[in-house]
Amino acid sequence: MAVTKVIYREVRFVLGGDGCTCPLHMYAFIECEDTFLQGWYHKAFPAGANIQSVMTAWKEDPNFENPMLWPKETPKTYKELD
Repeated sequence: MAVTKVIYREVRFVLGGDGCTCPLHMYAFIECEDTFLQGWYHKAFPAGANIQSVMTAWKEDPNFENPMLWPKETPKTYKELD
């Protein structure tokens, strides 16, 4: 199996409006240096999640799912998610 360098170029979060019970959407733009693969990956977190808890889990929790395993999807605004 080949080893490749994964680069996270950008991470975006989409939050709903005030008092929204919408999920927190995270998008990560990922590039694989040796294979030239790139794309946006998306995951929705429960409405109670906040950006700090997601980023902390991503950094520290070994069970946090690798963003490269998330479905590919381009970022949307919270109005497009309605």
